Amino acid sequence: MDASAIILGGSHHNTLGLIRSLGRAGVRVSLVLHDGKTDSYLLRSRYLAESAVVADVASVVPLLKGRKPEPVKPVVFCASDGAAREIDLHRNELADTYCLPGCGRQGEVARLMDKAVMARLAASCGLRVPASIEMETKAPQLEAVPYPCIVKPLLSTEGAKSDICVCENEAQLRAALLRCQSPRVQVQAFIDKAMEYQLIGVSTDQVRIPGRSRILSQPMVTNTGFLHYEHLDGTEPVAECERFLRECGFRGLFSMEFLRDREGRDWFMEINFRNDGNAIAVTEAGANMPLCWFRYGVGAPTQTEPFSIREIYVMPEFDEIQLWNGQRIGWRRMWREMKQADAFMEYDPEDPAPTRGKSAFWGRLLMTALFKRPYRILSGKNRKR
Repeated sequence: MDASAIILGGSHHNTLGLIRSLGRAGVRVSLVLHDGKTDSYLLRSRYLAESAVVADVASVVPLLKGRKPEPVKPVVFCASDGAAREIDLHRNELADTYCLPGCGRQGEVARLMDKAVMARLAASCGLRVPASIEMETKAPQLEAVPYPCIVKPLLSTEGAKSDICVCENEAQLRAALLRCQSPRVQVQAFIDKAMEYQLIGVSTDQVRIPGRSRILSQPMVTNTGFLHYEHLDGTEPVAECERFLRECGFRGLFSMEFLRDREGRDWFMEINFRNDGNAIAVTEAGANMPLCWFRYGVGAPTQTEPFSIREIYVMPEFDEIQLWNGQRIGWRRMWREMKQADAFMEYDPEDPAPTRGKSAFWGRLLMTALFKRPYRILSGKNRKR
């Protein structure tokens, strides 16, 4: 069937993972970069049939509307919250020409992206949700805040990763709110976690969640870290997640984030109505979720039996380099995780050009290390050897 996939995203390993998941399966892939980077390292991927670069996410819809219609509707994939929201807000204009992810009603995904709205729906579906308060950053009401707490943008598209922080007391919370880029935040009870994991999957006529990505190490404000993709152990709230997706009617790629506390209770954090940054781990483990969404979108037969996955370790190598360069981890740990990894977020021996293109020095270093050739790790002048 002559059909294509259109990926909307920025210059990030999330977008690269989508390109490779689909390209390896023989799907014709078109990329729309919405960050204005005409020299993006993603444009070097061997799996791209065509690409376009626009200045911002608001320029995506006019570009899509201006494309010549194809005999079979192209299937759209979102690799950023901004793209998912923009597509959802213009669903009625695009649905006749493209197969779109979403809830079938224009604006519904954008409404559910509000963390307060998604928390209420999650609780009604039986998921355990931490106590939280919504507030304006410029006029905060702090009387009922539980401490310690974690601050998050109420809408991820309105804030930044740097807005996410843990506060032990009111003084720290006030200081955090002054720094916040987001006009509205969710202040949530802090969970003393024993484990963090994600349920990454696809929702079509059925919800497919092949396993879980358990985060082994990570920076403070993201779950993009060294991880283990593994089989479900039967304690995860999979049935409640399926109910959540049925209740809102969502179709497409998704991920749901959870913390497990030291008493073994799982707490729902949020859902991403898009491809997840860690989703390449699912493909590498043997369950290609983007391909499932593509085949559903073009009306091709889809697999209905359970996926058989292998458990693997996955490393976001460039993120680890940043941690090492900032002296937050040692080079021995970075090298140990590199040797343990079965797959990488950026490096792919069958598609090496993006790795070389992302950073001339670090790309060469990684290529050398991953091909197990002699190498030296060079240290900065302020770093201990």
